[in-house]
Amino acid sequence: PLYTSPLRRCLDLALALHAAPAIDARLMEIHFGEWELRRWDDIPRHQIDAWAADPVGYAPPGGESPAAMRARVASLLAELPEVAVLVAHGGV
Repeated sequence: PLYTSPLRRCLDLALALHAAPAIDARLMEIHFGEWELRRWDDIPRHQIDAWAADPVGYAPPGGESPAAMRARVASLLAELPEVAVLVAHGGV
């Protein structure tokens, strides 16, 4: 079976590889919340400092931490058959 993130970058490739890929949101890239599409200079310094102090556990406002992303991906991996193909993002 082939599993893919629902985001277009992955889904397009998955559909080119397989007629009916399994779409699973747990394969989505990390969600940066209010940081999405912002320049580093536009993010409040205290938020960047908090992230630097805890890069695995810190979640940007409205987003998720790398630890949370890891947990959601791990939940999918625990359910996969022994052989599977994943189309996912770099962080995943």
